[in-house]
Amino acid sequence: MEGNLPIPAGSTVRAGYDFTMPGNHPDAHVTFMNGSVTVHVTCPDNSVHPLTISLPTQTHDDPLNSNAWYPSGDQSKPSVYQGSLVSKVCGTQTGHAPQGATFTAEVCSNDAVNKVHIRFHYSDRSSGSWSETKSVIP
Repeated sequence: MEGNLPIPAGSTVRAGYDFTMPGNHPDAHVTFMNGSVTVHVTCPDNSVHPLTISLPTQTHDDPLNSNAWYPSGDQSKPSVYQGSLVSKVCGTQTGHAPQGATFTAEVCSNDAVNKVHIRFHYSDRSSGSWSETKSVIP
């Protein structure tokens, strides 16, 4: 996703998600709960430490038959970075994230029939490329 992202000590790492419900669907309220993105940081001594960024519970409205990405399909918009954390996992040294990251969340919707397509990203001063898209039926 971000390649071997350098994560300097004291830098702010941001993370977040967006989603879409393509095709015909009713007006839906989609809630993301207990969300987090965990970046696996390798320190100069080759130890690996998780950097877990918590994401707040949020409910989004996906209007009738909308194909848009919410809260935005633009990976540089602040609205798609729901959480951040200052890195201290390698003490005063710069770590790297060659193993990427994982995203977890409970996804609920008042539409329990149509799929919700989700992608996430994380960043340390970059635009934060999106992950591949995964689908769930809440």
